[in-house]
Amino acid sequence: MTYLTTSEVAELAGCSERWIQQKVKTGEFQGVIKSLENSRRQYLFPVDTLPRGIKERYYARLKAETASLAPVPARKLESFSEKEREQIKLWTDILERWQSARNCWSGNKTDADAHFISMIKLEKGEFFPISTKTLYRKWESYKSGDLEGLTERRGGSNKGSSSIPQDVWDYFVFLYLDERQLPRKQCYDLALQWASENCPESVPNMPSYVTFLRRIEKEIPKAVDIAGRFGDKACADRAAPYITRIYDTLLPNDYWIADNHTLDIISRYDGGETTHRLHLTAFIDARSGVMVGWNLTDNPCSQSTILALRKAILRFGIPKKVYFDNGSEFLTHDIAGRGHRKRKSQEGVIEPPPIFARLSIEMVNAIVRNAKAKPIERTFGTFKGTISRLFETFCGGNVLERPENLKLTLKNGKIPTDKSLSAQIDELIDGVYNVGAYGGQVTKDKGKRRIDVWNEYIEAIRKPKNEDDLNLMLMRSTRVQTVKRNGVCLNISGEKLEYWDENTWKLLGQKVYVRYDPEDLNEVRVYEAETDRFICVLPLSLETSILFDADGEDIALAQQKVRKAHKAIKANLKEYKTRLPAAQRIDMLDMQLRRAHSGKAEFVIKQPSVVVPVLSGEDSEPQLRAVSGEKTAVVIDINKMNRNAQKRR
Repeated sequence: MTYLTTSEVAELAGCSERWIQQKVKTGEFQGVIKSLENSRRQYLFPVDTLPRGIKERYYARLKAETASLAPVPARKLESFSEKEREQIKLWTDILERWQSARNCWSGNKTDADAHFISMIKLEKGEFFPISTKTLYRKWESYKSGDLEGLTERRGGSNKGSSSIPQDVWDYFVFLYLDERQLPRKQCYDLALQWASENCPESVPNMPSYVTFLRRIEKEIPKAVDIAGRFGDKACADRAAPYITRIYDTLLPNDYWIADNHTLDIISRYDGGETTHRLHLTAFIDARSGVMVGWNLTDNPCSQSTILALRKAILRFGIPKKVYFDNGSEFLTHDIAGRGHRKRKSQEGVIEPPPIFARLSIEMVNAIVRNAKAKPIERTFGTFKGTISRLFETFCGGNVLERPENLKLTLKNGKIPTDKSLSAQIDELIDGVYNVGAYGGQVTKDKGKRRIDVWNEYIEAIRKPKNEDDLNLMLMRSTRVQTVKRNGVCLNISGEKLEYWDENTWKLLGQKVYVRYDPEDLNEVRVYEAETDRFICVLPLSLETSILFDADGEDIALAQQKVRKAHKAIKANLKEYKTRLPAAQRIDMLDMQLRRAHSGKAEFVIKQPSVVVPVLSGEDSEPQLRAVSGEKTAVVIDINKMNRNAQKRR
């Protein structure tokens, strides 16, 4: 542990030794008493126990002393400004001439120096900064290779140095580079307060607020400023380097990009007056920029994703890869898998093949919280400018974009319905956006229409055989479930739907998963969990899901269906039991007795050759009780004992 003397602590604190000694007596400073040879006592202070300000000044001084002992690497000539390089050249020439003149001088070298200085002043002017001391100082720098020593320090090599105390500046930067974004003037005021408490001697000569601002601009890199005051995401979006993707080798249908966009258009429900903003789920072809498929919905969910994908595949075929962000409407277990959202608890759990696996589509996920990884955002910006602004109820993405007459438009009731808006959006996407100018990264395609780029470069297309096959491949899937007494079930919007018929009991206890069409919940398809083999189609069982206070007719229908399944189970049981001819139906007791009879012959107790007798320890002769000197035998009347027992009951 490092100890400081009273004088050293007083120097760091900027006070007298007497004041430090008083602080020891009051207990504010913790000093250790050390005895000297002359019987005097001295206080020693552990550095770690000193107040924070004194401790920081100690370590700052120690750091400065250590840095002064370290060798400073020489600056290279190209690191100097043009003016500084001219000064270096000038003084190099002067020093070489000075040494040559001294060597040729036959008399006293001091006279040679004075003569040389006079000659230089005649050449350069009376006010040229040269003296004997300057010559020797420059010569030492010249010999050691220190080019910085050959420059003029006024406005030159000392340019950029600051009169702000380093510890005050460090505290100011600590406040300034904070995501709470404290105003710079307030950072300055707090730094002055900190200085008054920790180094009061520097406050009278503290530079102005403008000096701090100049040093911010000069010293703190712009990228560090953004990262410190606005956070990592802002740093990644505005300061960090980014990856440039090359689209030249890409073909149509190689990549589709999917995302959701909230329309900046106010509409109302069909047949209602409630207003809202619909959401657009869209798939964009990465090569051409064509919007291949889309769906308008009031709830951006996984089903909207499937509807948009279905429309895209029917029009443009099946893509090789689809680029998703990390929204829950995309990372669903039955569409393409959970991706980054998959939990460790789900590892190793059997999952039904998702829709993308059936269609042989590879899912690619964007990096989490990476705004640069969503090129479709530029498409939505174009969509807003070319389509959304056409509608009278355009509301903009923020308050600044909102038209002033929007409130009056809504008051007059000029609000489109969802149905009419969807029809108009469908027309505008194909008729305006998809035939608009290509604005992608491939220079040679600039000026072409988006749909023309897709048509020009498409080489092969994968499409389902027919629409029915596509519908089958796009059916939703449940997770693996066990078939129970009431068959399989679906949970749709919190409602439990049961599917079974009179033959579902044959699947009881099996592990299966279910495919279903959300638009038609009257039946589901059941598949084996392990082999993905189709088993059967089960209808929705509405008869057995009745209200608690249902009337007799509903109960009768439910019981009729239950009895039908029960009869089928009993009929199957009878079939199993009657497969054996009647002559061969031997009763189980009779068969067991036969088995016992055949096994009794094998029941033999083997007697060993050695038998060890075990004695009770009593005489073998019966003992008689003596009564009045006579020997009388003890008689036990069992019948009497039984009669007494009956009486007690």
